[in-house]
Amino acid sequence: MLFRRITQHVREQNWTAIAIDFVIVVTGVFLGLQVQEWSSDRAERARVAAQLASFRAELILAREDIAAHKDYIEDRLAAAREVRAILADPQRDVPDAEIYALSRSAIRAAALTVDIRRGYEELSQSGSISSIRDPDLKQILYTWDSRLSRMRMAEARSAEQRDILTIPPILGAMSAGNIYVTDGRGVGIAPADRFPLDLPALRRDRDFDNALAIREIQATQNLRLLIGFEEATNELIDALENEDSQ
Repeated sequence: MLFRRITQHVREQNWTAIAIDFVIVVTGVFLGLQVQEWSSDRAERARVAAQLASFRAELILAREDIAAHKDYIEDRLAAAREVRAILADPQRDVPDAEIYALSRSAIRAAALTVDIRRGYEELSQSGSISSIRDPDLKQILYTWDSRLSRMRMAEARSAEQRDILTIPPILGAMSAGNIYVTDGRGVGIAPADRFPLDLPALRRDRDFDNALAIREIQATQNLRLLIGFEEATNELIDALENEDSQ
């Protein structure tokens, strides 16, 4: 209908009417594009908001695992320090079973296994992070990912160094069977020990003390990184909550 009207105005050479029709057409196209862009932008923001909400829910669930892992590292650190304190004091008479149990705790090297990076990878791979308008939230996300990566690398390095630097001297000075039995899972499985624990010899064994010192250093470093990651996680949860409320 509009096309026929424009054609008629051209034939009549009614330039004013033609100009008005042109403005109407251009305005209509512009408004249509704007509505389409607004609708697309709204859908994109809704998609990103849903991903952020899902990611926040994952982080909240993971907080208990992070706290439990922190307790685990603190226990490992305390065990290494306690064994070294026992060895450093010739006057302390400690049951063999306690030294075995403390040594077992000291050489553990389990990593944080909960999958808490999946939501972040989904945000990255889908391009949702670039759609986040809040620069502070972006920075918090990048900081969180950086601290997680550093912690993962430190734990992997700690496990590798344990196998190379810590376990050989400890097994050379102590009974593997008696160490394993103190874990509870070794009862009825671990072989009987033919060699009694020689505490005076342990006190003179520099390699044994060095192995424990390495574990103490590693546990201290891992604990600091985990605390930093825990703080970054809590900050991210709060930031995502604020983002959701806007």
